[in-house]
Amino acid sequence: MYIVPHHHHPTTVTLSAARRMKLLSLIRKHRFYTIEDDYDYEFHYAHRPILPLAGADHAGYVLYIGSVTKI
Repeated sequence: MYIVPHHHHPTTVTLSAARRMKLLSLIRKHRFYTIEDDYDYEFHYAHRPILPLAGADHAGYVLYIGSVTKI
């Protein structure tokens, strides 16, 4: 699976904490590999950044990449 949970392009919607936890639960339960594209993690001015899914317990199923959407 390929996801952009943080400021999805072009909608700019951020995946909520509850949905992130549910997604991580499904990833672990069904053991499916996920590529997390987090192209703007460093660009936050008003709030602290939301940690990537790869920063949580994912049992090795989440591959974090900095940016593919902007290439």
